[in-house]
Amino acid sequence: MTRQEGRESVVPILYILSICLLASSCAANLGGSLDESAHGGPSDDDGASPPTLPPRTLTLDFAGPLDSYDANSSAWLSVNEVFARGSDYLGIRQGLDENLLGRGLLTFGAYYFSVGPRHYSHEVGHEFEFVRHGQDRHFRLDLSDWSAHWWPRYLQPSANYAVLSEDETLRLTAGGLNQDELNARNIWGHCMLKGSYGLHDAFAFLLPKFWDFRYILNVGLDDRRPGATELSMTAFRAYCLANDLWNDVDTYTLFLYNRNIDVTKRDYLKQVLAADLLSWHTWQSAAVIWNYVAHGRRTTSPAVLKLGENTELSPPLVTHYLTPNGSFYDAAVFLNPRGRRPVLLSFGTHVDFIGDGEVDRLRLGVEFRNLRLGRLSVAPFAYANFSTPLAYQGSYLGTELRVHAARVFELRASMGWSDNDMVENIVKGHEDGFRLRAGIDIRF
Repeated sequence: MTRQEGRESVVPILYILSICLLASSCAANLGGSLDESAHGGPSDDDGASPPTLPPRTLTLDFAGPLDSYDANSSAWLSVNEVFARGSDYLGIRQGLDENLLGRGLLTFGAYYFSVGPRHYSHEVGHEFEFVRHGQDRHFRLDLSDWSAHWWPRYLQPSANYAVLSEDETLRLTAGGLNQDELNARNIWGHCMLKGSYGLHDAFAFLLPKFWDFRYILNVGLDDRRPGATELSMTAFRAYCLANDLWNDVDTYTLFLYNRNIDVTKRDYLKQVLAADLLSWHTWQSAAVIWNYVAHGRRTTSPAVLKLGENTELSPPLVTHYLTPNGSFYDAAVFLNPRGRRPVLLSFGTHVDFIGDGEVDRLRLGVEFRNLRLGRLSVAPFAYANFSTPLAYQGSYLGTELRVHAARVFELRASMGWSDNDMVENIVKGHEDGFRLRAGIDIRF
């Protein structure tokens, strides 16, 4: 979260990038597509049809990526899907999957083209508190500076921190890393429900999931703390800037220390590793990359546990959220993810058993997916929040509606009411009450 000035090149971002990349992908496929007849006839002289490419989906919210964590995550997922389509075309249609050199090039490409979207999505994740206070935010890149992981550097606009409360400042500090966790959870759910994931999906999961681990190691494990606590926000920010500590990890742990919550960076590292390594998708993503490089296997079915003849359960994904009072784990599993009506089960808990914390929250939730009513599908969800021992603290209730308007696209709207919910209100910062989120999904 370094705020630097530099030479600015204004670049319209994620949606336009998605459209441009989709156009390039379509152009790459155009020659082969024109050879295919509408009734499924042969595309070349010997009657062989071109190899089928895995389905991909653009998930676009009507809100812009700078408006919320959810819209940002949708744009990030769409950009990754477009880059993955380019990899599909080169590997399957152009034959790069058939030799080790080609697979090595595509593996590096999958890594590189996952790094950039992750970086920009993370940086945008710091902006939402300013957006809520009406400050002008925009996405700008410095095209002359490619120091940001071999991508153009993101230029954050100047901002007025004085308008933010202490909780809002802390939520802004944690916003980039929380966005990474939300993105990893998004790609996990996307792959579980489509029933497969491949090389690009694996990198798109691993990079945001492990970025907090990389970040902690990058800034070091030494805790340089001020001599006093409960400093004003002005004095606290001045201390961080004077000591070169104005980064996501140091600022967050120092924020907690300033609130008399003793979480060292070593504690934070343990929290991160526990969540990452307990998530089975971490290990299967690594296996997907190995199987592709070594054996050319492009896609893999997600692992499930058989609980009976007609019941399957996915291994858990553990998401690690940063809140104004410490860390919070959310463990999620799918019941019958490959069935006609998958169910998502969720259990969340505070993490004061590793380091300190004052969250004191349990969160239980369930989401029913794909309840079909003709062209309409309904996905109701309910989350309840409790403090220990099981005193009610809040909830998040609602449903998602999908209209299957055509074979290649769906309209969707998520309507929810929240009251002091850990994720919607405390992590994401939405106000209590009703919230509508709408968008369109386009398959290609």
